[in-house]
Amino acid sequence: GGRFLVSVWDRLEDNPVPRITHETIATFFPSDPAQFYTIPFSLHDPAVVSRLLEGAGFVDVRWERLHKTGTSPSAADAATGLIEGNPVYVAIMQRRAAALADIEATVARNVAAAFGDHPLRCPLRAIFFSAQRPR
Repeated sequence: GGRFLVSVWDRLEDNPVPRITHETIATFFPSDPAQFYTIPFSLHDPAVVSRLLEGAGFVDVRWERLHKTGTSPSAADAATGLIEGNPVYVAIMQRRAAALADIEATVARNVAAAFGDHPLRCPLRAIFFSAQRPR
């Protein structure tokens, strides 16, 4: 036996800075929006994750929502990480590499308008699961 611990992001709608990033990037590619941000936020239903864990043989599945505050020295730093630090960067490079600086600046501006700047502070929501593996 053993204990399995995992956390997943809650809904994209409940994580506003990634949501703003996703929506802003989409405005640059309206006919072919990058879909990366829909993936890490797709396992937000505790019932679905619980069924997956139980289907894998785990018991005593428990979960709780975590409400945290994310911080970044600036909205521009956050925008750089949110874009260049994950696969959405590849999607941007494939669609229109020359737009990268404009996209990052627009994301930074939109995020700062919603949550401030120097530093940026924003709400984050995740779901923490624990489950037991029987012997």
